[in-house]
Amino acid sequence: MKRLAAFVLAVILMTMLIAGTPAYAEKNLELPRVGDQISILRDISIDKKVRGDVISIGGDVAIRDSVSGDVVSLFGDTIVDAEINGDIVVVFGNIKLTDRAVVRGDLVAIGTVERHGMSVVEGQEVNIDIEILPFTKTAVGILLLLFPCFVFLLGLPLIAIFRDRFYNISIMIFNNVIRRTALGFPVFIGFTLFLPLLAITVIGPLFYLVMIAAAEAVTGILIGSCLVRTFSFKPRVFLEYGIGFAVMTLLKAALVILLLKTEATAFIVGYVLMVLFINSFGLGTLISTKFGSFSAGQDR
Repeated sequence: MKRLAAFVLAVILMTMLIAGTPAYAEKNLELPRVGDQISILRDISIDKKVRGDVISIGGDVAIRDSVSGDVVSLFGDTIVDAEINGDIVVVFGNIKLTDRAVVRGDLVAIGTVERHGMSVVEGQEVNIDIEILPFTKTAVGILLLLFPCFVFLLGLPLIAIFRDRFYNISIMIFNNVIRRTALGFPVFIGFTLFLPLLAITVIGPLFYLVMIAAAEAVTGILIGSCLVRTFSFKPRVFLEYGIGFAVMTLLKAALVILLLKTEATAFIVGYVLMVLFINSFGLGTLISTKFGSFSAGQDR
């Protein structure tokens, strides 16, 4: 299981780096290892043998010939009708194993698993069976637009309850922006990767939502401060939060709408990078200031 978590983390980081190249904006690219197949918001069908991994985000996967590596599918259904020599991970999607399906490694699925009696899974099998709506591009887009609204409403009572701490954060909001972002990045990635496993409890997802709300509140204060303090030097936490969050949400909405209309990979990269910065900086600030317990000048 540790190997699976490390593999998924590597996939996300490598996909982000490769997707930023100009050539990737025109078509799906392979990773440096020859034979790897990557697809974002598009269905993928493996009809010839692949000597590498198969990775899909937001699309369905059909494995009709052997894959020598691993198969990872996020927000999409997967059909396996051949041999997979590595692991298969399906998160928020359904998986079907036919009578020809052979998985030499582990099978991890957050969703429904339909297995033929002749199918074979040689490694561990972990399945959290949940009923989910079809994750079409439109459905994913709607979720991406609604989630910030929910986070905003959750952030308001957090600021009201811990107003003094957020006020301290606001005073030193411009300190060490790069260092804070670097500090919060692995924390955000780690919690996000293990969220499906935490979802089996009520406390896990709730803690994650509160953490994201607090992080986005901090980054909202950062962005709002750039505008509010143009006219006033006095920190105004609620005003900065409201303005900053509005700017972040408008930018996210614009990227999602453009993505749904054009399917251009550049907009996916832009959205992912924005989300990474917002949450990484917010979490890094919360950690470095011990949630605003430092006074101005003590952040180190």
